[in-house]
Amino acid sequence: MAALVLVVAWLVQGPRAAAYIVLVIVPVATVVSLARSRRKRSARTRAETEVARACGMVAAEVRAGRAAEAAVGLVAGDCPVLARAAAALLVGDDVVRTWRAQALEPGCAGLLDLARAWEVSQACGAPMGPSLDQVAGALERDAEVSRLVRAELASAQATGQLMAVLPVVGIGLGYSIGGRPVDFLLHTTVGLACSVAAVVLASIGALWTRALARSPGRED
Repeated sequence: MAALVLVVAWLVQGPRAAAYIVLVIVPVATVVSLARSRRKRSARTRAETEVARACGMVAAEVRAGRAAEAAVGLVAGDCPVLARAAAALLVGDDVVRTWRAQALEPGCAGLLDLARAWEVSQACGAPMGPSLDQVAGALERDAEVSRLVRAELASAQATGQLMAVLPVVGIGLGYSIGGRPVDFLLHTTVGLACSVAAVVLASIGALWTRALARSPGRED
């Protein structure tokens, strides 16, 4: 859609109008993409934390002597991530299949480990407590590693975002020394070309920084 608007603007109003549209569309699209990515990352982090907490609580209930099925139903009241499993157990459905399907959702991959432990324990008749303890411990360690990685990458991401807005600071400095940078950047051919190049490169830099920070944790 954006490309079509640019083509129409170029054909109807000329390259200058297309350049003005680029100066608006590219920053807005970049900000929207970064905000959407941040929301997805936050939702994934919350889901990972809840899965680890839910597994730990189920393991604690089983250690206390409660049946595994009853423990899942009890913990589901505090951890909604187990609500589907509790509903499946209530009607006699296959909870392992429920967890396997739910594990495909962002941040819920830990439920696959829980499903495997549950399946092995049910098949072999082994005690559920030790298996759940191991799963809960592994998920908690994974969550801690994820938190550490995000903390280490936060400064790099902040630096990248700061670099993207530095041109605006440069414009302010230009006015402070008596110049008229906006007139040059928007009303001359050379200045407009520089503006388009700067906006495009700054947006690419911001998106590239996000991609580099996202890769270690596969957050999106």
